[in-house]
Amino acid sequence: MPDYDQKMAAIEKKNLDEKNELTEKNGVNNQLISSIDKKIAELENEKKNNPANAAEIDKDIQTLQTLKTQKQSEINLNNDRIKQLESSSTTSRPAITLNSLMPDYESRMTQIDAGNASEKEKLTEKNKLNQQLIGAIDAKIAQLENEKKSNPSQAAAIQQDIDKLNELKESKRAEIDKNNQLLASMGDTTASVKTVENITTDDYTSEDGKNMIESHSQDIAEIKELQNDINNLENELANTSDPKTQTKIEKQIDKKESTQAKIENEILEDLGDVNQQEFKTYKDASVVNADLANANNPSDPSLDDANANIAEANRLMDEAAKLRDEAANEKDPVVANQKLNQAFENEQRANNLLDQANLTYKTAAVIDQMDGNENEIITSVPENESDRKSTEMMNQANALDLKANELNAQAQHLRDSSLTVKKKFRDALVIEADRLDSLANVYRAEAADIKTEANDLKSQENAITDVLPEQTNKTVDKETQNDVASTSDYKNYYDAKTIGDSNMFRAEELGLDIASLEEKKERKIKEAIVTYGTGPELTKALASDPEFQDIEHDLDSLKNLQQQYRDKAIASYEQAEIILEKTGDAEMEENMLAMSQRDITPIEKIVVTVNPIDADFTPPVALNSSIFRTTNNVAVYSSDKPIPVDQQQPSGLVYKVQVGAFRKPLPPEYFNKFAPISGQKIGDGITRYMVGYFTNFNVADNSKEQVHDLGYNDAFVVAYCNGERISIQEAKEIEAGRKQCNGTNMIAVNNMTINQTTSATVNNQAIPITQLRQEPQQPLIQL
Repeated sequence: MPDYDQKMAAIEKKNLDEKNELTEKNGVNNQLISSIDKKIAELENEKKNNPANAAEIDKDIQTLQTLKTQKQSEINLNNDRIKQLESSSTTSRPAITLNSLMPDYESRMTQIDAGNASEKEKLTEKNKLNQQLIGAIDAKIAQLENEKKSNPSQAAAIQQDIDKLNELKESKRAEIDKNNQLLASMGDTTASVKTVENITTDDYTSEDGKNMIESHSQDIAEIKELQNDINNLENELANTSDPKTQTKIEKQIDKKESTQAKIENEILEDLGDVNQQEFKTYKDASVVNADLANANNPSDPSLDDANANIAEANRLMDEAAKLRDEAANEKDPVVANQKLNQAFENEQRANNLLDQANLTYKTAAVIDQMDGNENEIITSVPENESDRKSTEMMNQANALDLKANELNAQAQHLRDSSLTVKKKFRDALVIEADRLDSLANVYRAEAADIKTEANDLKSQENAITDVLPEQTNKTVDKETQNDVASTSDYKNYYDAKTIGDSNMFRAEELGLDIASLEEKKERKIKEAIVTYGTGPELTKALASDPEFQDIEHDLDSLKNLQQQYRDKAIASYEQAEIILEKTGDAEMEENMLAMSQRDITPIEKIVVTVNPIDADFTPPVALNSSIFRTTNNVAVYSSDKPIPVDQQQPSGLVYKVQVGAFRKPLPPEYFNKFAPISGQKIGDGITRYMVGYFTNFNVADNSKEQVHDLGYNDAFVVAYCNGERISIQEAKEIEAGRKQCNGTNMIAVNNMTINQTTSATVNNQAIPITQLRQEPQQPLIQL
């Protein structure tokens, strides 16, 4: 009933009178009980159809029965109070309330809730407080039983009070059981460990266990009485100083402890076989659950903990068996009792560990089921095929198939044996053979599902490995690099690969966000399982949880987006591969692979289409291409033709290479290796000297390297915006279109066409054309 808490809260907000409020609450609780009865009926049918999981189903049924008992107790208490209100009786017996039983109960419970302790510590403290309340209830019941004997005329009314107290006690025991389930889910294996006198039929799922506890009910009551006597004697012992009295009391205590130990030992010995049988039942179920969970989620770290829990449970049971053997050979009943109690505790802890492991396995199965057929989106593939996810899953599926074959073989052996054994054993062998075959079918069906998923993952992996660029260790020399990098094939290949890398990187980044959301989703499922179990109520509860639905929606959106990025990456890699193959030159292909692998960007041969002489002495009004050339030690400038200084700069963004700043004028012949040169006075008689006019940074930076090679080691790139000096960082922002160069049409500036002519001449003489790099614009990824 997913909306139970909301309905109860709504009743509280109505501010009804007490009678109407209790009546409405009873209505909601009756609805819940109806839902519980319906669910129990469904589980009973499931148990008939799935006998292999009968023990697990019985546990779910028992949990529901406990909840039903708790809610029926609340209804009964409410009905009694309604009768009191209707009769308006003020002369009846005083009402027994929590406050009268334990005045500080509610304040202490509030303190626990408001404290800073961990959730685990809070649950433990609540259990202790509820155990104290149960002790107070038992004391009150004992008092009322005595009153009933001494006042028979009020026996009926007193019995009503006793019944109410028993209902309250059962309600608090149910709270303790629920808290113990929560503690177990948090890894507390001692949460449900009880001493013999506190064991009830609810602690066993098998009929043998329940009957055994029932048969020892009088013995358990006697143990409690003896414990009360021992407690009273210990109080007497503490309050006396007379040695003779002390000796007498100590003998009485020893005698009662010995009697108590003998009675307790009988119970513990009888429970040994029951505990072993329940452990075997849980263990058989855990083996199947573990196989299926580990096959579906081999990388789930929580399954490692569950597997470790099973190993620890086996160790505890082995230790318990040794302790029982030692107790059987022990003559002193008190010493034997100590060993039997330790064995009993180990057996409970072992069963708790199996419960916890099974809950982990079932939770993993639920999570896997809720993920449906949505496989993960593969964005990276290990080079070694044996390390790939598809291989891992296929191995898990094959292991399940192998186990299915083993189970079928065992079943066939039993059937063969049934033909030769006595008739009275025949049916049992056939039934067991049918069970093994049915279990084999479960393994085989799960294996088929996993293979389907593994094949899908393999298709994704192959789609990526088929188009990813090959890796090479080849080293390409500088001259070859320049030749290859200036080709259109390399530029096209490099651009396509870059787009592929960018999209795949984004897909991988989204994978981190998806993993985080999936962890959050799993936490929500685990929390809900503690309250609703693993049946249909869980699905309903999560369907009505807005936070869970938001997580599901976000996951779907991110996975769709991730797949789009991955698919776009694959398409770009395919395009890059086509470009590579079209070259038809194996050496060229390998050079292109090696260079792109080292992220060597394409370069373009840029030829000045304006007459360089014009730029030598008169800066262009605006640039439509980069202007720079070497001059083979032929001086362009002289005293008759000086270097232009402080002339109007080109509009828009312009890069230059500064070769020096000098206070004293230099002879023009000093700059005889490149052109065009321009100067700028900056005060104190200092003049900057710069070479070239460049439309983008990479072209200018490449020219700077050439200037270094020509002997001007201090050269560096500078930038201007409409004639004003700006930082390189700001210039790059303008070049990328993220910032405007004030007063300039940046669209025109940044999209100037670079002429691809292979040579230019001045005065009929060939001008050496420098191969300059042009940084490729990073493509915007839009989906």
